[in-house]
Amino acid sequence: MSAADHEYIPGVCNIGSKEIAKRRVLGWIGLAASVVLWATLIFLKSAAAWRLFLFVPAVLSALGFLQAHRRFCVKHGFDGTFKFGPRAQKTADADQPDHRRKDRQTAVRIVIIATLIGIAVAAAAYFI
Repeated sequence: MSAADHEYIPGVCNIGSKEIAKRRVLGWIGLAASVVLWATLIFLKSAAAWRLFLFVPAVLSALGFLQAHRRFCVKHGFDGTFKFGPRAQKTADADQPDHRRKDRQTAVRIVIIATLIGIAVAAAAYFI
């Protein structure tokens, strides 16, 4: 068991290895959906504006990979909870206000970065 399986660090790590694996799967699903959608839109010779819809799966992919990489769940960050190891089916509250503030800040950062990635992908698809 790694430290990520049993150590909550406010604003840094709020999920263990099982939860990290779930976020990584979300990243791959979003990436696959992005590639399939982009290829489909190109194959159908759709108007460039339709390619802006790539924003959605690109954001999902970015959210998944960023959460896995950071060992930090956005939802838990906003909720003030965390999930680890043997308690992977349960959440525990981050009791201290400073911990909740740090967790929310990290969650917001991840959402902003994922959104910027989604915008970049959609823009690239639009202009290509």
